[in-house]
Amino acid sequence: GTLDGTNPVQAVAGIATIRVKSGTTISSYIINANSAGLTLVNGSTITYVHGYANMLVTSVDNQYIEANGTSYATITTRIFDRYGNFVNTGPDSTKLIIYKITGTENATWFDGTVTDKQVGATAGVATISLKSTSHPGPVTVTSSSTFVIGDSTGITVVAGNPTKILLNSSRLTVIADGISLTTITARVTDANDNIV
Repeated sequence: GTLDGTNPVQAVAGIATIRVKSGTTISSYIINANSAGLTLVNGSTITYVHGYANMLVTSVDNQYIEANGTSYATITTRIFDRYGNFVNTGPDSTKLIIYKITGTENATWFDGTVTDKQVGATAGVATISLKSTSHPGPVTVTSSSTFVIGDSTGITVVAGNPTKILLNSSRLTVIADGISLTTITARVTDANDNIV
């Protein structure tokens, strides 16, 4: 915060006043006053708190998960005011967060569903988990709520470790004429037949 007005202040009838303009970050300040020959009995503590919820910030703990149908990632959404202060108290800290998943062939929610989920925030934080399918590819999770700017985060479902080789022939029947050809293709895959 900053003092807003002329300083020092001339007392009138034993009283002097000055305004203090708030900053944009959560903090506390102690305001003191002094004058020659006088003793300060107490300072005045001013605490700046967060404003109303303005935006969501969504992140993921594991950006890459294996396409094995059992790997999980946890999505976390935090609520902030317009100046980036974390909204962890008051009614806005318990907003209902709506999650939407795209790329549902690659991942589902923790319970195997893919429809939108609603999660109530606690102290400014909401979390939800998603689970990979056996199909690699990109996944996007979007978070939204009323009267705030939403956010999204991305996850990539990737093939697992190589475990086998799959062979394929372009022609299963070939004329025995000494010149006909067939092409053999070898694919290195994980346990779920995803190419590595």
